[in-house]
Amino acid sequence: MVFLATPHKGSDLAGTLNNILRASVVHGARPYIANIERNSEALEVINDEFRHYAAHIKLCSLYETKKTKSPLGGAVVVVEKDSAVLGYPGEQVVMVNANHRDICKFNNQSDPNFVTVSNVIGTVVDSLSKLGANF
Repeated sequence: MVFLATPHKGSDLAGTLNNILRASVVHGARPYIANIERNSEALEVINDEFRHYAAHIKLCSLYETKKTKSPLGGAVVVVEKDSAVLGYPGEQVVMVNANHRDICKFNNQSDPNFVTVSNVIGTVVDSLSKLGANF
């Protein structure tokens, strides 16, 4: 299982996003965004349940290193490394030199981030092939 900048422990920006949406006449607040706030109860339940299955899954967590431009000005890392990494035994942790928006966008096949993500996925596929898994 490969996670790309997934906020397992939430994001400090979730509350800010909901405040922006709440102030918007067009959009309004989204209740589900509260589920990805730092240390939300929903994330705690999901992570507690997932840990029971994680020992039987090859895990790789990729995290962003660049800041994403904010619509309010400035730039921030959307999902910090400590949230993107589960910290489970055997988990592979890989840095991607990208911001949150671009962590899964590549210019071409020689893009260093494409090579990184492709290698991670290739490793997972190879390990599954060795187990005789059917795709």
